[in-house]
Amino acid sequence: MLMVIFGAGASWDSANFPVDQSTEVWRPPVGRGLFANNDYYGRFVDRYEPMRKVVHRFRSAKDSPTLEAELEALQDRSKGRAQTRAQLIALRYYLQRVISGTTQEWSNRLHGITNYVGLLEDIDAFWTDARKDQPVICVTFNYDRLLDGAFGQIGVMIESLESYIEHPQYKVVKPHGSVNWFHHVPVPNKNLHNYYHQLLPALASEELKASEEFFVAPELSDIEDIEGIPALSIPVAKKTVFEMPPQHLEVLKAAIPQVTHLLIIGWRGNEQHFVDMLRALPRGRLRLKSLVVSGSLQSAKKVATDLNLDNVQPHISPYGFSGIFGPELQTFLKR
Repeated sequence: MLMVIFGAGASWDSANFPVDQSTEVWRPPVGRGLFANNDYYGRFVDRYEPMRKVVHRFRSAKDSPTLEAELEALQDRSKGRAQTRAQLIALRYYLQRVISGTTQEWSNRLHGITNYVGLLEDIDAFWTDARKDQPVICVTFNYDRLLDGAFGQIGVMIESLESYIEHPQYKVVKPHGSVNWFHHVPVPNKNLHNYYHQLLPALASEELKASEEFFVAPELSDIEDIEGIPALSIPVAKKTVFEMPPQHLEVLKAAIPQVTHLLIIGWRGNEQHFVDMLRALPRGRLRLKSLVVSGSLQSAKKVATDLNLDNVQPHISPYGFSGIFGPELQTFLKR
């Protein structure tokens, strides 16, 4: 089985050709870029006003670990403060709007020609055609749907929760949620629109509670008039819970011991709860082949070391998502 793990760096580096400035502004955000100071992002800061009080901390974070620590502190404070819970709920809506909007516009401006499409085409050609009895599982920590859409280009349509895991050859697992996933929340007055303004204070005061069940929102839905809140995991430093359906988690657990090839793209390996699961990976040079792809040799080596892949002689690529196409990727898929 081939397992591909995608981190935030994969979506950020999802175009393997130069883009002009008018397209660059729509590049999928990472780290403090999630709170960029421009008119598009500012529109949603204004819209989800409760989070405005903490945005200045996020924008001043020097790097992603600092930002994640700030978010974790905010989450810890929410246990005793309704105001802080309101900020976190508003943050979910903000993240959903910013990520879904930027990645959709990014994909449109690239005419759908992303690295995800190229990668899946290579996997389909060099892995699946040669190993029809060995499936592929993709694990993405990105909320966006760039990977979901790319699967459609090879005839795998992902439109429901079941479709993420029901294809016999390809599975997709999103441990931190997705911009099109929601948790149901009963709306007090269905005749009063929009629902967001009813749900925010009721959830913050804990008069209402979101269901643990997931559902996929219809395409082009107004998320403020959905009976639910975005199912997105807040990007904190110490991630200890998953934001995905239990059936998806079971598929992931069952897949890990069967992995023979591991491809990691743009993932820093910070999700300790998932790293712990990866301890069930087969070990030994003859049992697990790996390729770690990152923007620098140092970061690629760190991921390999943190995952104890140095014992299985990983093939490390410092060239990022855009740099792996060609002989290097094809050789790995054929090994």
